Amino acid sequence: MGNDLSTLGINKDDIKGFECRHATYTTTADKKHDCVTVKEYIHLKDGRRIPNIRTIIDFKRPFWVTGKANRTHKDHLEWDKLENLVKYESTQSNLLESVARATGQYLGPRTSLKTLAQTPGLYGTDIRSTELIKHSYGKKFPDCISPTAGVAALDIEADIVYGTGDIICASLTFGSKAILTVNKWWLGPENEAKLHAAFDKYLGKYKRERNIVLEIVFCDNEAECAKLLIDRAHEWKPDFISIWNMNYDLKKIDEVFKKYNYDSARIFSDPAVPDVFCKWKYKEGKTQKVTQSGKTTGLHPADRWHIAECPASFYFIDAMCLYKRIRLAAGMVSSYSLDATLKRHLGIGKLNFADVDKLNGTAWHKEMQTSYRVEYCIYNIFDNIGQELLDEKTGDINKSFTALVGVSDFDKFNSNPRRIVDDLHFFCLDHGLVISATPDDVKHELDKYVVGLNGWIVTLPAYLMSDTGLPLIKDNPDLLSLAHPHCADIDIEGTYPNLEDCMNISNETTYRELGTIQGFTDEERRSIGINLSGGVVNSVELCTKLFGLPNYEQLEAIYLAHR
Repeated sequence: MGNDLSTLGINKDDIKGFECRHATYTTTADKKHDCVTVKEYIHLKDGRRIPNIRTIIDFKRPFWVTGKANRTHKDHLEWDKLENLVKYESTQSNLLESVARATGQYLGPRTSLKTLAQTPGLYGTDIRSTELIKHSYGKKFPDCISPTAGVAALDIEADIVYGTGDIICASLTFGSKAILTVNKWWLGPENEAKLHAAFDKYLGKYKRERNIVLEIVFCDNEAECAKLLIDRAHEWKPDFISIWNMNYDLKKIDEVFKKYNYDSARIFSDPAVPDVFCKWKYKEGKTQKVTQSGKTTGLHPADRWHIAECPASFYFIDAMCLYKRIRLAAGMVSSYSLDATLKRHLGIGKLNFADVDKLNGTAWHKEMQTSYRVEYCIYNIFDNIGQELLDEKTGDINKSFTALVGVSDFDKFNSNPRRIVDDLHFFCLDHGLVISATPDDVKHELDKYVVGLNGWIVTLPAYLMSDTGLPLIKDNPDLLSLAHPHCADIDIEGTYPNLEDCMNISNETTYRELGTIQGFTDEERRSIGINLSGGVVNSVELCTKLFGLPNYEQLEAIYLAHR
């Protein structure tokens, strides 16, 4: 389903192929039927790309179960040959029931795919139907993959002066398109000419360079302000809507729709999606992380990963969180605010005005919302234009994000293992194999005999730190602080996963695994295991520790005694 080609003015003979930009999965309320909404591009032979929404209802996806003649193993295999397996098909919504029936297992109220996978012999259930469809597009039309994506930007401003908390103005920009919505009680329609004049005055440079046509709409309430932006997004069909710290904007919009009894699922879902498959769900990213040692630490707002689910032509993305995650290896920067980031990459900050440039934070916003309302709207628009300019410079969203995600759904971006397994699914299929389903508990009864997974990250105690802190106390220059200018940690990155790749280590290739070494503690065995990855560098230490061979000093004594 979706838009008919004739309504788009497209002749089938002019089509070169199709491209899937992203796909979203939804179900009916009773979960008996499902739908995959595909944001696709129709590639024409003349080089044009036409955005389109395609809805695929009750798509049958495959899974595999070990055939009766090959059920000779008690352990989980990493993968198995297609010739040893029986292929089944099911909708994603009915997959649990279909797997239970195919494997002859009981389906209880708390049964999941992972609990069914505890019994060896289930394959290919981890991959999602959306990912299967996305992969099929790329395989069938390999020459129809666009290097860049279309990115729009959204921003809202809420009242902090009168205590209402209402959205007073909001905007959405997408290249040459821009819409500003204004709450009438805060700024009336008689100011439309002033807004256009201010747009020309403060943002005339960007208006000319980007050929921006600004639409201004005055709304009766804050819900209409927000809804109009989403309506325009459905019309413009960008691939992504960028929001800087979207945990504020999207939560606020969702709250406003609920306040006015608006159907958020219908508003956020593309008009082409049938009502029964509409969906809106916003999931906040974790606020804390737990280290391997069990210590809980709070997460910086830029370290969280929020997910907005809706079947639409666009995907909401927090540009601040993506900016941080793409640059993890570079370490933290002093600030992840939009103003600081624009200055860092473009040499320009957020829009400011001479009369209030000495104010900061809340005081600045209060003064702008009170005395400079027209200018405040222009400030709001530039937040979006600034995001677009930034992404055009860095390529974070329009290039890097889709390339890093690959065939996986966008919500898996912050999980490297899951994305690797998704890629491995299709790699295995190309080689006549199917990857095993992930069980609920991956532990083996023999795991207790090998070195455990804990204790690999070691933090040296404070008393072992060198006294090299900076002298920061002016009145006592001889006193060294605990602020150290040169810090580093040692990460044996060659051990995992590079060593596994080089030595082809897997369940399939491992015949025996060392259980214990008499006379050595777990900590010593762990140290020996790490040193093994160092090869000849640690050979003497390994031989003296493991086999009791003489060290350099003992060898010298032996040599001198027998010379």
